[in-house]
Amino acid sequence: MDDEDLEAADSPMQRFVDADDIDGLLSVVSADDIAMAWHRYTATPEPKSYDHPDWWAIELFMGSEIFRRTELHRHLLLKLVEHGPEDAIGAVAAGPLEDFVSDDEDDLRWLEDQCATNHRLQSALLGTWSAPYVSEETLARLDAAAGEQLPRPRPESEWPPVLHALLAAERRLDDLAGGLSKYHEMVSPTDEQRDAAEAYHDALWALVGRRAL
Repeated sequence: MDDEDLEAADSPMQRFVDADDIDGLLSVVSADDIAMAWHRYTATPEPKSYDHPDWWAIELFMGSEIFRRTELHRHLLLKLVEHGPEDAIGAVAAGPLEDFVSDDEDDLRWLEDQCATNHRLQSALLGTWSAPYVSEETLARLDAAAGEQLPRPRPESEWPPVLHALLAAERRLDDLAGGLSKYHEMVSPTDEQRDAAEAYHDALWALVGRRAL
């Protein structure tokens, strides 16, 4: 089947993915095809487009249906790390693999078993940002599977003063105006609300070095 000249919305693969029809999708493409399409899209220079002929492969991993097909989901993750070049492993880690990682015991045991012999999957696991979303017990097992400690958020005690100032300003703006977006909707904000918005602006500027409002 030659669909490379079709817009994404017109391709059979896109229609199957849009309909959550994974069986239909697998009737026209293989797991290897899916992985290679995912990497083709990921390697496309910015700006990317939903009209890209391989967008369907990205969308497949973003939908809920793939999470109901555990064996297929795992198989496709292995295909992604198999077919991707070394510099694409980070994209697999930050996307489909990171979304897969959880406290689920069966999935966790599968990851442990696979990482014991699959160096590319182990490298991808090390690149996931999983620490904030799993239990301490799971995180320790993920560390062991990856061969070293996964990235962690810095503890609040190590945050720079400018970040603490920004969070305090953000909380004050939330309390007084319901947040920045609500403040911008106000026709006649009070002096206190304007002061809070300006303080938030100054704190954000101090952190990132540029005006944001």
